[in-house]
Parts: sequence; structure tokens; C-alpha cells
Amino acid sequence: MPQRISGVWGLASGDARWPAVQWPYFLQSILDYRVVRDTAATDVIVSDTAGSRCRLIGQSGSSRRCLTTATAQMFDEDRKAKLRELFAAGSELDASERHAFVKDACPGDPELRDELADLLRVETDRLGDFLAKPAVALPRIEQPSIPSIPDYSDLTSIGEGGIGMVYRAQQLSPVRRTVAIKAIRPGMDSSEILARFSAEREALARMAHPYIATVHGAGSDDLGRPYLVMEFVDGTPITDFCDAEGLDLEARLELFAKVCEAVDHAHRRGILHRDLKPSNVLVVRTDEQPIPKVIDFGIAKALEGSLGVDSVHTLQGALLGTPDYMSPEQLDGDGRSIDTRTDVYALGAMLYELLAGERPFGSERLRAAGLTGMARIVRDEVPPKPSTRLRSRAGSASKDYAKPTTAHWRRRLHGDIDWVVMKALEKDPERRYPTPRAMAEDLRRHLRHLPVEAGPPSGFYRIQKFTRRHRGLVIGVSVVMLLLITGLIATSMLAARNESLAQKEMTARAKADAANQTLRERLYRSQMRLGAEAMNASGGVARARELVAAWLPAPGTAHLPDLRGFEWHLLAANSDREAHVAPAEPYPMTLSWLTDGRLLSTHWRAAVAWDGGGGAMLRRWDAGASPVGAIAASSDGRLLAISKSPEVVALLNTDTGDELATFVHDQYIYTCKLSANGSLLVCYGEKPFLVIWDTQTRQRIAEIRDHVNQVFCVSDDGTLFAVASRANQAGIQVRVYRRDDPQVVFRELRGPNEGSWRLCFDATSQRIGSAGDAGSLRVWSLATGKLEHNIPHADVLSCIAFDPSGTRIAVGSYDYVAYVYDLNNTSHVRRLSGHTGVVNALAWSPDGKRLATISDDTTMRWWDPSSHEARRERQLPGFGEVQHAQLSFDATGNELAIHVNGSEDVTWNLVDDAIRAEYRLATADERVHVSTQARPNAADLPRFRFASMRRDDGMIALVGGRDGVLWLWPRGESKPVAHKAPADVRAIAWSVDGQLAMIDATDHVRLFGAASGVQTHEHRVPQCTLALAASPLDETLAIGCVDQSVRLWSKTRGELAVLRGHTSHVQAVAFSPDGARLASGSRDGTVRIWDVAGRAEVASLRASGRVVAVAFSSDGKQLAAIGNSGGVVVWDARPSKAR
Repeated sequence: MPQRISGVWGLASGDARWPAVQWPYFLQSILDYRVVRDTAATDVIVSDTAGSRCRLIGQSGSSRRCLTTATAQMFDEDRKAKLRELFAAGSELDASERHAFVKDACPGDPELRDELADLLRVETDRLGDFLAKPAVALPRIEQPSIPSIPDYSDLTSIGEGGIGMVYRAQQLSPVRRTVAIKAIRPGMDSSEILARFSAEREALARMAHPYIATVHGAGSDDLGRPYLVMEFVDGTPITDFCDAEGLDLEARLELFAKVCEAVDHAHRRGILHRDLKPSNVLVVRTDEQPIPKVIDFGIAKALEGSLGVDSVHTLQGALLGTPDYMSPEQLDGDGRSIDTRTDVYALGAMLYELLAGERPFGSERLRAAGLTGMARIVRDEVPPKPSTRLRSRAGSASKDYAKPTTAHWRRRLHGDIDWVVMKALEKDPERRYPTPRAMAEDLRRHLRHLPVEAGPPSGFYRIQKFTRRHRGLVIGVSVVMLLLITGLIATSMLAARNESLAQKEMTARAKADAANQTLRERLYRSQMRLGAEAMNASGGVARARELVAAWLPAPGTAHLPDLRGFEWHLLAANSDREAHVAPAEPYPMTLSWLTDGRLLSTHWRAAVAWDGGGGAMLRRWDAGASPVGAIAASSDGRLLAISKSPEVVALLNTDTGDELATFVHDQYIYTCKLSANGSLLVCYGEKPFLVIWDTQTRQRIAEIRDHVNQVFCVSDDGTLFAVASRANQAGIQVRVYRRDDPQVVFRELRGPNEGSWRLCFDATSQRIGSAGDAGSLRVWSLATGKLEHNIPHADVLSCIAFDPSGTRIAVGSYDYVAYVYDLNNTSHVRRLSGHTGVVNALAWSPDGKRLATISDDTTMRWWDPSSHEARRERQLPGFGEVQHAQLSFDATGNELAIHVNGSEDVTWNLVDDAIRAEYRLATADERVHVSTQARPNAADLPRFRFASMRRDDGMIALVGGRDGVLWLWPRGESKPVAHKAPADVRAIAWSVDGQLAMIDATDHVRLFGAASGVQTHEHRVPQCTLALAASPLDETLAIGCVDQSVRLWSKTRGELAVLRGHTSHVQAVAFSPDGARLASGSRDGTVRIWDVAGRAEVASLRASGRVVAVAFSSDGKQLAAIGNSGGVVVWDARPSKAR
């Protein structure tokens, strides 16, 4: 009597298990098959509606069972439809409800009831044990024993498939390593399987790529079974890895590009993979970097030559591969159409899943469709774009693939990434990427913010696809249209339609380009703000340089707009201050720049010689038991004094390493100093007293025991040495001694009551400098003994050094900054920031062109102190509270005119740092004096708060503030003409159309005619207004308001935008000469730079006090701001050569 096997009919092909259908699809697929013929009592041949055949085999007796007529009834059309309907209804119920449903659904038909119960039971188990049971009673296959393979031990099974086993093993020779061994299962060594195994071995042997599992060897085990030894990849499927690690979009794309490179390598070696899927791409971490490994070339195909398997359909027509990732031509079984683009399709499906969290057509849907439906879906339907799939999943969680579903992630996928994925998933191979390398290059073009080669499919292509799917409908409609419309009208309509489609495509492309450009602009603005923040923080120079370099014009970007403005040039000028950075030893104490170009630094118990040009370590000397402060060198570096023991200092020849002399003390030596010419050695110990040695005669010259301190210095020529006082006795700060008469004080230097932390002679021994522990920098003249400079500082000064010319002095500070002062004008100070620790020591190069610093942050830095600063600050003398002001650069940008409170006038010469008592308005070709101090007929000139000059004809407008008078002063006239104006005018500006704009206390913007002085327009601003500026490009006006905003307004279009970012009143605004940037100053102490077109902030600069006025220079490369306390700051964005 025929029987059913486990409720599911066994499918077989020959004597092997049927691999033609992925088992999870079988339950639905069997309902789509019909009986073709009953060839024997043991065989039933069935085929689906597409004609694909397979053999259903029962078993009878001891070896086979057959399908009965009653069993075959399930293939009857009516019975099949009923079974499908009942199965669909039952599968929606919980497992506890299905028994009652089956009993009630099939009264009087036990066969149908049994069939339905078995199908629902298997579906309930989710096919968990389906693969574990043979579909037919094949000859029993014993559980495979672990093979014995020479030179390999510890074989452990780590996986198995239908035809093979995979073991983890330890290779013993010729090298010891962990490997994976793949062997054929016992009883599965048919000719077809052996051919596939041989094909995989040959495929792997052809390839050598870091992202492809490497084959190490092959052979046969003790049972004669062939095996393959491969690289052991202890990795995670790429999708699971990205989710577990939480990789962002850029990291996923870069990782996937590496997978494309690996597959492309296989193609270039003549190998198609044909089964690319996440489980065949494992990711491991190597040196903290994710590395993909492509594995399982078990169904690979040769592009040229033979791998032993002739086509994609092998094993008597079995379909090889995973349908979720198979291309239409692969599912159709057309082996002749399979080429590199077949793997490109699989890569596209993998990337789709990696980004959207689901496979292109959904696993459950394909599983339910059967083979025929599966092929139809993949061939005819277009999956939604990844961003669209994420949008449809928003608010829901995927059980199997937990991917980001935020709006931000969807926006990132929209555009380039959608196009790349959909191009790889094109039905027509001709429209896909030709190679995986082309796909990888497009992904990396996106990562570099370059246009991608992929693009959205045109409307015409969509029509073509629709026509192929609905050929009959299209033909019918076409016939009707031909009968109703004349050829002329049809041609016209077709032309119009094509034009419309082309226009839509162009519009879509333009929108996409605009979206990409918007993203590019947002990125630029964000990076410029980050750059400005970096420059305000310690150690931010390197980061600022990276941001500057990111926006330099690059090959292939000429078609993109240049977004760089004032903020970029300022950031470039700021980040150009630091010349070089190199690592250094910890605990630095002193630094000397030797005449041969080397640098010598002393540290705790070590001295190091460095290459003065690049920072490479040349030599190291270790001290004895004494601290390394007992180390010093001559200026040429040939003599080195270094402690050998707590009481002994040795003099070494650094060229030969010979010990020239030893100097023995009767005290523990703390530190020593050697004159630049090496003739004088001074040591300080614990007693405390100083011991002075003549290094040439090896004689002790003197001991000084009174008023000594461990802070002392020696002149370069060895004729003088100075000691800081231990206590401020009678105001004495430093005592200077002569070498030829060391017992008599040569000079007592007096100054403020503050201890000295460091002392230093200049190169000529005419001056001595002191770095005070309270932050004062003091310089005395040795000729007169008078204090020449006393420069206060906010923090402790840690080191000091004169430049070789004696005109500049550099100090290091506990605030991590080095300062360079011009002794001819101490108000001119150069600030060198970049260290992230205390600046412990500094040294000038012998030519005085460079300054080296060494810090607790274990770095040495080289600077060019002569380069101009990108930020200059000057406190105006004699000014009280600045309530309102006006700034104006001259045409050269070298002078800044400042008008304060309607009465005070000064001009700051930025070249010589001089201040003059005058105010000038500047045009491109001349400067016009408008201050009362500069004009001979001062009585005819009214007092004014604000002045503005019209660019085209030089007409000047003056307003006095609260007197209700507007003065218009045409060029060439001897005095201005008065006109009526509102009281309490707060700001004026000439608009691009020649009208004068002003704001007043009533919060109105008013426009006046230039010739008549009559008001022509007014607009009420909803907030209290404080500042006004007019764009040089159009009629846009910028208005600073009390509500912390800057409002852009046009007389024809009204309010254009509200710019927010300040945290207090906006009291100053100014447009750049090109109109692309707007500067705004606020009571919050900042000047913010705005991208006018983008309506967004690009930089924030710290000013001096509450900002009252701002102004750009005529070339747009300098920006000035004045604060309420009279502090003026100028930001210079010109390159160094232009200053």
C-alpha cells in the first residue's frame, strides 16, 4: 500500500538528494506542480507551469514506496486550489488553534485532512527538521567519521552541507597554523560532485587576493576522499558584522568596495563565483581594521577554459545558487548569458540588504512564490529603492535584519546610493556595471563627494519594461490608437510626450544635482565652523590644516562651484603659523640650538641631540645619579658637561666621546651651565652655593655663597654670569658678576617685587632678561642697570630666550603658548599656540629665522616668528566706553580708520603699528578726510556719528544721530547740504541702486533719494534694530536686531531670511565686497561670518569685548571689529607672501 513519507512527498534526482529547489520553498512550490505521467509504480514525473520537470519518487518494499492514485489527486486542479486555500487560512492561525481548524475544514475527506495537517505541521516547525530527514529513503549515509590526514591534527567539524564536511584543523608542517579542511561526505563522491569539488579547488588555486580565502593545499584522506586545505576564516557574515559593530554608511560602503575588489580579482583570473551572498562574505578584524573574505567557490564557473562543470545548471538540471541573490539570467538557466555582470547583480542584492535591512524582493515572498513565481518576480518586477524600502519600514522593526530606519539614514541613501544599487540590479545585463571594479569605483566616488556614474533610469526605459511585461495589452491599445488617430497627430503627440519625458528627466537630474550641491555646501559650512573652533583650542592647528586641505581644488572638480570664502582663507592663514612638529623625550628642561644646526635638549636624567631641520634623534646621553639638570653644552655642541655622579661633572668631546676633564664638588649638584664658547662652567648644588670653573685650565675660579639661587645664567662669551636673588632685598632682583672678579657684584638689577623663574643674556651681553614666576617679563640694560621693559603676563613664564640680533625676546608660558615680543615695540607680540602642555624650553636658530619649542606634551615644534599674524589686536589709547563706532580700511588694506562716539578719530597703521588722530573714508582710488581734525574749515563740517560713501560717485552721507538732520556731501563741493531726517538714526548705508538706507529708533528701515534727500520707502522691522549694511550685489539689506538675529530684507521681496546664532544683541553688520559673506558683531563678544546665499553661519571669531562695529577691507581679505572697551581686532586672511 503506498504511503506518504513524513507528510511530504520526496523529490529526487537520480540517486542524490534533490538540490533543485531550496528546501524552505518546497511547501509552496509543490502546490504549483501537476502530474505529467506515471511512468511506473515507483515514479511520478511532475512539472510546473513553465515546463521545468523533476521526478517524485516513492518507496515500496524494502527500498521504495510509490505515490498512489489518491495521493496523486492532490495535483488535481480543484483539489489543489482547495488545499492551497485551506493551507493559507490555517497558516495564519496559532499552533494551538490549527488542530480544531483541520478537523472542521475537511469533514468526510480524511485524505485531504491528513494532507492539510501534515503541511501545517511542517510549516509550524519552520522546516527546522526538514533538511535533517531525507526526502526519499536513500541508502543510509552513516554519520561521517573524522578523516585522518597526514600533517594535520585536531580536526573538529565546524560545518556541513549536502555533499561536504568542513573541519577546523591544525597544520603541523611545513608551518604551524590553523586551517579549514573541506572534504566530500562518504557516499557523495559521484562524478558530478567530484567535478564541482575539483572546480572549486581550481577556482581557488587561480586566485591570490587579500580579500579571498586562500587555498593552502589539496589531497585525499585515509579513506580516499578528496579534501581541500584553505585559510581558516573565523569571521561573521558581512550583514551581521555591520549590524553588530554599528558601522555607519561610509564604513559599510568602504567595506563593501573591498568585496567588489575581491570579486573583480576573481573575474580577472577567469572565475565567476555565482553564489555571492552575505554568508559567503565573512568579515574578520585584523589590526582593528575590518577585512572581508570571500569564500565558497563551490559552484564557480570559468570565463575561459573549463573548471569541470559545464554550465550553471548541473546535477541533471539542478539550480545552483541562492535565489534571493540570483540574477534573472541565472534563474532562467541561460548559461550562455552568465558573465561578470551576473556576479554584479548578486553584489547589488547584497548591498541592498546591507543598507536597507531586507533583500530586494523579500525572502518570505520569494519563498512563497515557488520556482516559477520566483523567476517571474526577479525577471519582471523592480524592487523599491533602498531609501524607499527604509521609508516603508519606518516605525517597524525587522526581526532578522535590524538596520537604521531614521530619516537621516534614508536621506543619506537617497540619490547616489539608490542609483548605484539599482544600476547593479538592472534586469538587462547591458545596463548593469560591466565589472565589480566599476561598481567599487562608483561607491568610492560617492565617498569622495564626486558625481557617480550611475543615475536614475529614464522614463523611456520604464516604458520599455512595462511593454515587455504587458505585451498583449500594449499591442491592443496601439491598434485602437492607430484606428482612431492619424499619423500626423500620433507623431505630434509622441514628440510632445518624448519632450515631456526628457524634460522630467532633466528636471530630476537637476534636482539631484541641486541636492548634492546643498549637501556639499552644508559640509563646507560645518567644517569651517569646526576649523574656527579648532584654532581657538590648544593643539588644533593640525586639525585646521586638514580642513583647509579638504577644500583645495582637486582634479575632476573644476565643474563644482568654489565654496571658499573669507573664513577659508582666514583658517588657511591661521593654520600656516606652525612650521613642523616632531616627537620628543618626556620631562624636558632646557633646549639649545647649536651652531652646527643641531638641537640639544636636556631631560630628567638624559640629554638628546636632534636634527634641527627634521627633528630626528641623533644621539642620546644618559646622566648618572644626578638629575639631568646637571647637563649643558657649548653653542657648537662639541663640549658637553654632564654629571657622572651626584658630586662629579664630566666634560665630554661629543665628536669622539672622549672625557676631557672631571670637576669634583663637595656638594650634591642640582644643575650646571656652560658658556656658549665652552670656557666657563657654573654649577649649583644643595648647600647652596655656586662653583665657577675655568674649563680650559680645569681650575676652580670662585665660590659664591651669598644671595644665590638655582636660577642663574652664563653669557655666551663666558665673561659674565648672573644669579637671581633668593629674597627681594632692597628691590634687588638679579646680581651680575664678572668672570675676572667673581667676588664683587658687577651690577645689581632692581625691579618689581617678583621672583625670577628664568634668566638669559642676549648675544652681545648688553641685556639680560628675566621670566618672573608671577608672569612678568623684564629686560635690563647691563650698561646702565636700568629696567627697560616690564611686560605683564597672565600666567607663569617658564622659559626665556633672546634672538641672535637682540631685538626680539621669546618666552614660554604655563598657558601652553609661546610669545615673541619686539623689543622696539613691545605692543607687537606674536602668539604661537599649538602645544597641549607647558612650554618648558625654547631656542632660536643661529640665523634667528626660526624658533624651536619643547613641551610637556612630548613634542618639539618649529615656528617662523617673522610671519605676520592672522589675528592682530590693539587697545586704542585714551578711549572710554565705546557706544557706537565706524571702521573703514583704506584701498591698500594697510590702514584702518576708526570713528568713535561721534567725536574721536584715529587711524591705525597696520604696517608700522602707529596711531594717528584722523579719520578717512576710503574708495578704490582716493581717501577723503571727513574728520573735524583734518579739515581747515572745521566749522562748516557737522558733528556726525555715521558716514557712508557711495561707491560710484563718492557722495558722502553724514548723520549726527539725534539731531534729525541728514547731510549729503557731493564730491567736489566745499560743504555738505542738510536735509530732514528721522531723529536718533542708528545706522546708514548706500544701497546698490544708489538710495540711502537708514534705521532709526522707531525700528523702521527708510530709503532716501540721493539727489533730493526725500524719503522714498519705509518698512517696519518687527524687532528693535541696531545695525544696517547694504549688499554690493543686489538690493538686500542686513539688519542687526536686539532679538540676537540678523534679518535680510529687500524693498521688493520683503523679509528674506532670519539668521540666528548670536546669544546677545547684534550691534554691527557688514557685507564683504563680493557680497558672498556677511559679518555680524554682537554684545556676546563674537563676530560671526555668514554665507549669504546659503543663509547659514560658516565661522565664529572671538573679538575684544562687546562688538560695536565691523568692516571688511576692499579686497575682502581682512576683517576688523571694535569692542566697547576700545579693543580693535583685525583678522588677516591674506597669504603670508601678500602681507
